[in-house]
Amino acid sequence: MRPRGFIEDWRPRQRSLDLLAKVEAIIAEYAMPLTIRQIFYRLVGRYGYDKTEQAYDNLREPLTKARRAQRSLTGFVGILVHGNCVAGDFPGAHPFPSRSPEPF
Repeated sequence: MRPRGFIEDWRPRQRSLDLLAKVEAIIAEYAMPLTIRQIFYRLVGRYGYDKTEQAYDNLREPLTKARRAQRSLTGFVGILVHGNCVAGDFPGAHPFPSRSPEPF
């Protein structure tokens, strides 16, 4: 089972840092929240990133680890997960609810 929660001492490889820089550039280009899938396809189109499920997983992993490490990436304010912004005050984004919604 994978550990949950925050990562205290994440030390990404240079390859991951380069990928995260490209993600930030894509989000800055659009100036609106994007899903990881949308970011993936922009990486494919703009940078020639492989269009495979393995490449998609290779994108999700460093994004997840950076978020769990509370890494200060400006791009995280523009990444949508399940229809919600991951973090930050993105223009037009709704803040995270302080509690879970009531069940139906």
